[in-house]
Amino acid sequence: TGTFGAPLPPPAVQQVKLVPAIVTPVDQPKLTFRLKTRSLVTATLLDESGNLVATLFRKLKKPGPQSVAWAGVTAPDGPYRLQLVAQDAKGRQATASVPVTFARAR
Repeated sequence: TGTFGAPLPPPAVQQVKLVPAIVTPVDQPKLTFRLKTRSLVTATLLDESGNLVATLFRKLKKPGPQSVAWAGVTAPDGPYRLQLVAQDAKGRQATASVPVTFARAR
């Protein structure tokens, strides 16, 4: 909602959470976050050097709370970052990330 002719607010990715944060082969982690505006959201898994390991999804999402079940993505044991990039219709971007660790067993 807004005023006619008023500029749209920039995108924002807020309250990003991945549960569990330590992922084993049997887990199906749940990613939750909140969007401030309608955005094209890309979720990627990055290694410690910031290199792309996998793209989890790239979808247009409405504003508000979001929940995504993460399945089918594996990586060697170790620390990673799950990065979300939200881009609005004007090309403005917002980025947020959370740590995630892959482990064969806990």
